[in-house]
Amino acid sequence: MIEADLNEYQSAAIEVFRGLSLSLGFEGEVVAVGDTIVYQAPLPQDADISGVFLVVDAEHADVLLYLTLPRRCGAAGLQEAATFAARSGCGLRFGAVEFDAREGTLRVRDNVSVSPAEMPAKIPRLFGRAVALARELSPRWQSICRRNRRDEAVGEDALQRFSFT
Repeated sequence: MIEADLNEYQSAAIEVFRGLSLSLGFEGEVVAVGDTIVYQAPLPQDADISGVFLVVDAEHADVLLYLTLPRRCGAAGLQEAATFAARSGCGLRFGAVEFDAREGTLRVRDNVSVSPAEMPAKIPRLFGRAVALARELSPRWQSICRRNRRDEAVGEDALQRFSFT
């Protein structure tokens, strides 16, 4: 079992985030990517956010959170999508907006450096900030994607790569 191999920091972060996710009505799984632990969960019932990834490295006291937005932008809209991502991410006080032109996807990233004792207070705040940003961006992002549809097979490939199918 992966969780038996976690260090104290990773265990604490996963425990706090698992409790938060269950209280919010979603459940994910823990996967290992080298020394990094990822708690990943799809959010199929959420219109603004399609998935969540909490990333905890074995060596750093830093927790990263990624929220993926629904839809993928087709090639015809890549310029508009890149411009939207750059403008949306410019000047943010917290978090970042990351656009993957190869996949036509957008995600929100935020992170916090935190001790295990601070996790119960700071991880929910981290999640709340990221969700607020994702919900602000999602309607405009989805509008761009609807105007510039992308082949659904590309989306299925990405979901499989992230173990959602």
